[in-house]
Amino acid sequence: VYSWRVRFPSILEARKYAASELQRPQGYNFPSGTPECPTNTGRVNYIEGGFLSAQWEHHALNRGINFDLIYDYTFLCALHPNLRPQWADRMALLPRQDGLLICLEYPMYKDPSWPGLPWGT
Repeated sequence: VYSWRVRFPSILEARKYAASELQRPQGYNFPSGTPECPTNTGRVNYIEGGFLSAQWEHHALNRGINFDLIYDYTFLCALHPNLRPQWADRMALLPRQDGLLICLEYPMYKDPSWPGLPWGT
């Protein structure tokens, strides 16, 4: 799992939380009725930097990392519409060939020409 975080203090808190969950996963991470927590929990990586800037590329793109799944949790609707071509260019580079991009966007029916956050999509 990779996560983009822009602010350093939030990365520290996220790393601390992820480390504790990977070491001793809480039951709320699994479906009810799961007999025991799995021991092969994987790992979490955090990338610090602006998503549209090149400053974080050495963490992923230059190492040949492509993603199976990208989950955009309201990021696109927070970007000014003028930045959407850059968002699309960046997103085109990140998933592997058969990867998925899932975007949670709101509001669903806001006219894209109306001003202000969140921007219509």
